Amino acid sequence: QMGPRTTLVSSERRVIVIVALVPGRVIPPPRMPEFPQPVEPAGQRVAEPNVWPGMQVLLIDVHKAQFITAALQRTAPDGKVFVVSSHPVQVERLARQFALLGDRVEVLEAAASGTLSLAGQSIDRAFCEIKRSRLASLGSQCQELRRVVKPQGQLAVMLNFTLGGQARQAVVEACTAAGFKQIASRRRGRQRTMVFQATSTI
Repeated sequence: QMGPRTTLVSSERRVIVIVALVPGRVIPPPRMPEFPQPVEPAGQRVAEPNVWPGMQVLLIDVHKAQFITAALQRTAPDGKVFVVSSHPVQVERLARQFALLGDRVEVLEAAASGTLSLAGQSIDRAFCEIKRSRLASLGSQCQELRRVVKPQGQLAVMLNFTLGGQARQAVVEACTAAGFKQIASRRRGRQRTMVFQATSTI
């Protein structure tokens, strides 16, 4: 026989909090104009547009031996490659590495003033790798490049894609102010290569 049933009733107070999530304002990054038509024939690397035998080629802060070797092969037999670096250690290393090639390649350390020990309008193709630390001096560097690049010569500016749209915009503005016009832009991996052509007059 079962005794009387006792029922315990516990009251539980529940508080419901409703949180409204309001998305923050999204500011899109500045968009750069894209130039889908490459300046080099199909099959060539975008970093080496239109380099032919007999040309004078300038490489600034381009330290990859493979790139320098390719430039030497493309300009052979009568062309010449100038390698300018702002890093003394790299200058010594590259000078030793390419010493056997004699006059075909000249390795120089960048002057503190930013001037290049090259004659005006003597370069057919220039390649410049831009680092974040060099963005501040971009204007004067582009002016000096325009001085040494021949009319209708080309300048390829290579910069890491992670630098963002503001860095690309700064490159376009500096090159345009110096007397270049943009003719191509392409991203490959983490590198953006922007190609400019020198105008007929400075």
